[in-house]
Amino acid sequence: MADTAQLNREQILRRVRAHQLALTARQRSVLRTMAAHPHGYEGEIVMEGRRALLGDEPIAVRTVYALIRALAIRSEEPAARFSRWQINETGARLAKEYKRG
Repeated sequence: MADTAQLNREQILRRVRAHQLALTARQRSVLRTMAAHPHGYEGEIVMEGRRALLGDEPIAVRTVYALIRALAIRSEEPAARFSRWQINETGARLAKEYKRG
């Protein structure tokens, strides 16, 4: 049973890495901004319908979905009329790597 759990974990990690490598310059920029303000308004994405804002700056909804697929952000209010997204540990690590690279 432990081998199956490990295999699933490895498959998940490979998928995460594949998505992380595919992030665009804009998506990486959003991650860096979120990492710079992990607990503030400027570092939070708010989405309502087809509108998304990072702080006061409009961002493309497809950017939000790409970061969700990369497991780089987490939802703070998934059942509300609007959704709020904050950077998570994976996103913070990615932002740090993109600063170096």
